[in-house]
Amino acid sequence: MSNCAVALCQNYRRKTKNQVITYHRFPSDPDLGKLWIVRCKRADNFNTENARICSVHFTPDDYIRDLKPELLGLTPKRFLKANAVPTLPLPSSSCENNSPKQTNHICCTSKSEVSLAIKNSDSSDSSRFMLKMDKASRCQARETRKRALETLASLFPKKKKLQADKIDRAIQYTSSDTSKLIQRVEILEKENKEIKYVVQSTKNAKKKTHIFTELAASRKKLRNFQKMRRKVTYKKVQNEVKKILGTIFTDNQIRFLVSNKKFVKWNADDICKSATLRAVSRRCYSYLRQKMGFPLPSISTLKRWVSCSFRCSPGLLHDVLQVMRAGALKMTIQERMCVLSFDEMNVDSRICYDQAEDKIVGPHRNVQVIMVRGLFASWKQPIYFDFDTQMTAELLKKTILSLAEIGYNVVAVVSDLGGRNRAVWSELQITHLESSFTHPDNSGKRVWVFADVPHLLKLLRNHFLDDGLTLPGNKLITKEPIERLLSTDCKEVRICPKLSASHITVKGNERQRVYLAAQLFSNHTAQGIRYLMPEEEDTANFFELVNNSFDILNARKPVTDTVLACAYGIHEVIQERTLKKFYELCDNMRVGKTKHLLPFQKGFMMSIRSLLGLFSDMKQFGVKYLLTSKLNQDCLENLFSRIRGLGHFYDHPLPVDVKYRMRLLLLTHNDCQISLSNTSSVAPDEEEDAFITSHFFGNILPDMSEALKMLDGETEMRDIVLDDSPLTSTSEPTADCSVQGFRYLAGYIAYRGRKYDHSLGTPTEQLLHLPSDEHVGWIETLSRGGLLVPSEEWLKKINQFEAELELRIRTSI
Repeated sequence: MSNCAVALCQNYRRKTKNQVITYHRFPSDPDLGKLWIVRCKRADNFNTENARICSVHFTPDDYIRDLKPELLGLTPKRFLKANAVPTLPLPSSSCENNSPKQTNHICCTSKSEVSLAIKNSDSSDSSRFMLKMDKASRCQARETRKRALETLASLFPKKKKLQADKIDRAIQYTSSDTSKLIQRVEILEKENKEIKYVVQSTKNAKKKTHIFTELAASRKKLRNFQKMRRKVTYKKVQNEVKKILGTIFTDNQIRFLVSNKKFVKWNADDICKSATLRAVSRRCYSYLRQKMGFPLPSISTLKRWVSCSFRCSPGLLHDVLQVMRAGALKMTIQERMCVLSFDEMNVDSRICYDQAEDKIVGPHRNVQVIMVRGLFASWKQPIYFDFDTQMTAELLKKTILSLAEIGYNVVAVVSDLGGRNRAVWSELQITHLESSFTHPDNSGKRVWVFADVPHLLKLLRNHFLDDGLTLPGNKLITKEPIERLLSTDCKEVRICPKLSASHITVKGNERQRVYLAAQLFSNHTAQGIRYLMPEEEDTANFFELVNNSFDILNARKPVTDTVLACAYGIHEVIQERTLKKFYELCDNMRVGKTKHLLPFQKGFMMSIRSLLGLFSDMKQFGVKYLLTSKLNQDCLENLFSRIRGLGHFYDHPLPVDVKYRMRLLLLTHNDCQISLSNTSSVAPDEEEDAFITSHFFGNILPDMSEALKMLDGETEMRDIVLDDSPLTSTSEPTADCSVQGFRYLAGYIAYRGRKYDHSLGTPTEQLLHLPSDEHVGWIETLSRGGLLVPSEEWLKKINQFEAELELRIRTSI
């Protein structure tokens, strides 16, 4: 159908061809379709499948908005919404004044249709007044009959009137329907009362249910409160137990002791601490676990955890790098700056069997180890080991890149002067004049190269003892002044107590010990030569310069009593001047009859250049000083010594032993508790040197007041024979070394007992205003202002004490 189905609408397709008018089908939904039919105001029956309604009768809100054509400037297709209903403009229900053409859709064409309209009209009226009384119904019926007759008269003026009996029957039919509806209303009212009763009963039941629910909730709250109270009490007890046992045991161990469980799931911290105890002594571990009842995992648990959970295969230790990556998240930029050191350790060349990996290992001659150490933080970590592997520039750069990927910045590299290590520096074009190379990860950064200063000091000592040194100005210095010093200072109490003949006759493995070289080139030795042999001033100055330079290049504490031993940068001007002076000495000094620089001289010069350059780079990060002891490889030497020490008397490990001892050290806390090998060339980091007499006289200090009272009595001193000669020294260098040593010893005791009595001695810094001829003793020569000069009264009492001690020893013998 091409015409609009709405009554009185004259639109059709041909007429609106050039207009923006669309025609829409009737909806498939039956209910919505009936509503459309009602809105058409049609009295005739028409086929809705072919019928259409034009878009004039719909509002813009009835259409689905299509944004794509609107944005592109195209004519959109118009689709109605699913619930759209025609509302504009529709004909009214009355159409009496319309022309025949306009009313053809609403006119009845037969008498039967008129009767149907009357019936429908009566039905709608009766449904509207079905609850009124019978009188109102009869009035309504009469009105309906009257309107029907008037309508018929207007529609069919030329025909006879319809028979009244047909209309009466229709009205009678409508009245019967009304009575039925009234009966239906009464039935529904009864049902409504029943429903109200049921609803009221349901409400009462809900109230009862609510009461029971509240009661159950209250009981649940009570149970939860009691449970929480028990938990709080248990936590308080547990916290008290942790306070008492927390310094000894871990949380898992405390839980094991409190709950008395048979099985515990040990975590990584428990395993690592237990492995530390196991590394110290297996017998001690078994005794504590089995006899003392300590909550410790079994040996088999430690072995299983170490063998299965932690991989330690030769090469780059990726598991270690993962742990370091997690640790880097908690570190600052300065704490992640590190120093990389590498060296080789000899191993047993026999073939061995690795049971865990079921393979043959060896023969190998050495193991290459790379360790990284924090420059501004107290941490160190081995990250690489492999057998019979030479260090190369490629391997070094690869390791630096691996550390950069996990957040660590390598700013320095240190090694000894072995032939293979020098080959690496040559490959990187490192010399004593150019001591840095470009960082592999950042071309704007530099990596500074250091030689191991303790190793350089040993080489300097060896060349000094073997060949002698020629200083600028053709001044030859040899070990002859040291021999004269030892022959002069040879009594029981000496001015150089640490110096012995073994320092100049050292051979074999003893030459690997750093402390012997450090004691030889010490300030004590320099001042002893200057005090006893003024003619050897060049030798004394050389020893003093070497000692001062070594203090600067091996500083272990930020601030010390010695100015030059403080961290580099605390006294930067004095320290830099001393290093430059030593740099010139190394550049102009010659060993024996050689005419060129030896590797140890280039090593000193390279380290000095690198230290000055590194400190300049670190200033931009706000660094005020550097602990130069972190720029040597003592940490790596300690690692080698502990690997050997785990074998006790068998300190030449096989490759398999190196692998599993390395794993054990990586998993243990406080590895400094593991004993060093007897062949170790370095001391533990925490060890400090002390005077050899401090152990003997240290026991006197707590009873110092009693000793003074005893020395004041005359009866106790009657058998002591005193020497009337004064204990002060003369200004000549041939003075009695024993007297000066005894005076130095008295000053040391006075220094240790200064908090009990300040009158025992006077600091040398307070004697600087006196004439130079009044303080020419050994203490004044050696002191830098901090030593104490003993008083005359204290010297007499020390002499009495010495005589009493000698008498008692002679009597006991």
